Amino acid sequence: MRSLGIPSWSLLDVLKLTVGLLILASTAGADEACRISADGRGLSIRVAPPGGTPFDVRLGESANAILELAPGTPSARATALSGLSFVGTVEWAQIRLVPRDDLALGGGLARVKDWQPLQAMQVLDGGRVRVRLPFSPGLALVTDLECHQVVHESAWHGEKLPDDGKRTWIPKATGALELRGEPGAGERLELEVTEPTQARFQKLGARRGWLQVRAIFPGQTRLDGWIRADAMRPWTAPRPPRRSHSDGGGYLSALEGGAPKPGKPGIWEGPATIRQGTRVHDGPSGPVWAMVTLGTNARVSMRDGEAWAQLMAAYDLPFLCYEGDPCHAWVPRSAVSPAD
Repeated sequence: MRSLGIPSWSLLDVLKLTVGLLILASTAGADEACRISADGRGLSIRVAPPGGTPFDVRLGESANAILELAPGTPSARATALSGLSFVGTVEWAQIRLVPRDDLALGGGLARVKDWQPLQAMQVLDGGRVRVRLPFSPGLALVTDLECHQVVHESAWHGEKLPDDGKRTWIPKATGALELRGEPGAGERLELEVTEPTQARFQKLGARRGWLQVRAIFPGQTRLDGWIRADAMRPWTAPRPPRRSHSDGGGYLSALEGGAPKPGKPGIWEGPATIRQGTRVHDGPSGPVWAMVTLGTNARVSMRDGEAWAQLMAAYDLPFLCYEGDPCHAWVPRSAVSPAD
């Protein structure tokens, strides 16, 4: 199968499109809104296409979003930046904040560490946000902070993480594990590892064969220090199991090869590249709700003789369409180039 050879948009065109979406997302309440950057871990954006039924788009872990919290609004406006660029809303319950730096409140009566979770409650005039700070299940503090004093939980210490994306590390084996104040020097603690997958550390840096790590546990107990790199290994949470076509579908991996769909003649499903700048519709010829900014690592489903293809998954958006549920992501078939 071949595309019709329509020229691709240039990188400049795509950048212009992305900037335009950001401007669109920031027009309302521009002087008073809090804008924070977040990644896609656990984040769903509700999209309301013109004249269509609202639906939710779940972001992949590496996707990014800009959240705009404006006074007097029940949800935040969100601009997603991933394989697709689009604008929607995020409910307050999904907006988990932490202080940008350690805070001293009430003249030092309360001291808050930069990893302390905050519950966003309301955005106030003058660039302030009201948050609830839980000390325990039965004790909390409600206070007002400047917007620049908070960041989204997913951005916490993000600037210290390595570029290899291997953020979570665990011990290679059970037994003793040495935690030092400096690489090979300073204070020393000997930890006992009984279950490595439950001893997860965030990697903050590396130096001379040592990893700088941090771990936070229930009750706000934390560990900070250095562990020998040869005693640790990167760890990634197991992916949810893929459900087969026969049991109703589910997560569709873009890495699997394409093939005719079992039991449904005339339907091809598989990996593909979507032309940059392609509009994404809510149904064939339906309202436009997104633009393709990175067309690689997509997965489509196409029926012989039809002019439209279902966009099952896109870069950093692995959950666009599920079998048995209405699909809200459709692209012109002429914009699809199936992978070899």
